[in-house]
Parts: sequence; C-alpha cells; structure tokens
Amino acid sequence: MKCIHCGKVLPDNAIKCYSCGQSTGRNSKTQQQTPPSNSRQSNTQYGQVIKCPACGGMINPFQAQCVCGYVFRGTSTSTAVSDLARELQDIDSKSGGNPYNSQLNGGIDIFEQQKIALITNFTIPNLKEELVEFALLTRAHLAKIYADKKRPKNDELYNAWKTKFEESYLKAKMMLTSSDLALFKSTENEINDYEKRRKRKRLAKIILWITSIFVCAIIVVTCLCVNFFIPIEMGEITIPNSKIVQELPEIDFSYGKIVKDKETVFSAYFGNITKEEFKSYIEQCVAEGFTENRNKKETSFYAEKNEKFLMFGKIYVLKLTYDQKNCTMFLKIREKIE
Repeated sequence: MKCIHCGKVLPDNAIKCYSCGQSTGRNSKTQQQTPPSNSRQSNTQYGQVIKCPACGGMINPFQAQCVCGYVFRGTSTSTAVSDLARELQDIDSKSGGNPYNSQLNGGIDIFEQQKIALITNFTIPNLKEELVEFALLTRAHLAKIYADKKRPKNDELYNAWKTKFEESYLKAKMMLTSSDLALFKSTENEINDYEKRRKRKRLAKIILWITSIFVCAIIVVTCLCVNFFIPIEMGEITIPNSKIVQELPEIDFSYGKIVKDKETVFSAYFGNITKEEFKSYIEQCVAEGFTENRNKKETSFYAEKNEKFLMFGKIYVLKLTYDQKNCTMFLKIREKIE
C-alpha cells in the first residue's frame, strides 16, 4: 500500500506513515471489525508474531533493522537457551573455576553430574533463533573440552554435548535452509576432527604399550642368552673338606670353579670332563648311597641320599649335569629341609 498523503510505499498492515507521520486510515479497531474471509485461517497462529514498533511491519529472525529504517536495540536472546547457559555458568562458579577438569579418583564429581543432567534433559527448541543460539552454546562448551587434554577416555560430559547437538542438527535440517546450516556443519566437522584425534591418541598409547612389552622381552631374552653362552672362567681349585662334601665320593677333579661353599650346600663347575668320567662319577655316587634317581637322562643325575633313622639324621639331595659341548660338569649337593 501507499501513503495517501505523501505516496510513500508502506507495508500492508502499517498504521501510520514513517515518512510524513500521517495516519494511513487503518487502525486496530477497524482491522478487528473487518470480518476475515476465512475465519478458521485467521484464528490460527503459529508461534510468536513480532512486529516493528514504528510501522507495524513483520520482523524476520535476526533482523537488526526494519524496512522502514527503524533500528532494533536491546533485543534479548531466546529464553530456553539463555536459561541453560545461565544454569551452566552457575555450576561453573560453584565448582571453583575449574569445571572441565573435575575428575576425582577416576569418577565424576557432583558438578559434572549436574551439568550432564541439565544437558541431557534439555528440550531442543523449535524456533530458528533458539536453534542457532543452542548451536553457538554447544560449540563454545565443546571448545573448552577440546582444549582440556586431561579429559578421561570415557568422557560423559562430552558425550552428552555431542548427543544433544546431533538432535539439534537433525531438527535444524528439517526447519532451516542449507545456507542457515553452515554453523551446524562446521561444528559437526570439529566434532569429527576431535574424534579422530582421540582415536589416534588411543592408538599411539596401544602401540607404545606393545612396544614396551616387546623391548622388555628382548632385554630379558638377551640377558638369559648372555648368561647361558658366556663361558665360565675356571682354574685350579682345591676341594674343601666340609661336612657336606664328605657325603660325596672323592672328587678327583682339580680344574673348575667353586660357586657355593657353605655348611648346608656346595656347588661347583668342573672342566675338561669326558662323558665316561661323568658316568663313572655317577656310579660312585650310587655306590655312596644316592640311589633314588629322579631324572633318568644320560647328561643329568638327580638323586637323594637318606641318612635318616627314625627321627634322627639328614637327607641330602645331589644334582649332576653334563655339558657335552663344553665338556663341563656341574655338581650341587644340599641338605634337604623338611
């Protein structure tokens, strides 16, 4: 419509001209008295209708200036999202200023539990303004989680934000145009990048753990091999005349190395021993009383000598092994403790 006084183009529902200030001849009373062509359609209203206070024209979402030139000031954000942001901020202030690092003894403290409950129970709004405001709020809180490197592997707070954002994104796809979904798409990309970083970090820890085990196994095997293959330094030895040695047949070998020489145990290596000498010494041990052979092998002999009568006496355990490659014999005798 046009102004009847100055000819300025005005919205169809304008009450007065914003150019000359004259009335257009339309007022609320005449509009109310005018019978609608379809009463069912006129009485149906979807959502809240916001009009310009200057000309009465319709105001679109996120519109900062009317077509008449009136600039909107002091507009507030949506109530539901602003209330959620305010409650989350109150919880952060109660938590001592460190809300995104509140893991105590591997569990979740009461402040994070409250935030998770708030986010989980929040109802996704239906208005475009509220959807965008919620996407901005989600993105801001997820950015704090991304920056915190001490978050646990099973982060329930992160999962709550992610799940709620996915719900809002599904609703936004049904309500908004493709150009209005740029914020949601960029937030989704950030979430996917964060998930990839978490997977790479988890995989790096697994690889480090497996590598550590492998290195430790190599070290252990190397030590065992070194101890097994290093030749024993031998020389001329004198066989002691201890009580436990007297339980053995006379030892005629003088080249070797004594490992232990105590009251209850004696062990030594003997070099330059032939296999026949090893078998001959086993026969002497059997004749001396070591008759209970438990290891029937050509290169080893394991037997006991029972010097016990009733409750008196002792039992001696003898072990002989022969290394054919190095022509060495190992001897160990010990007193059995029961």
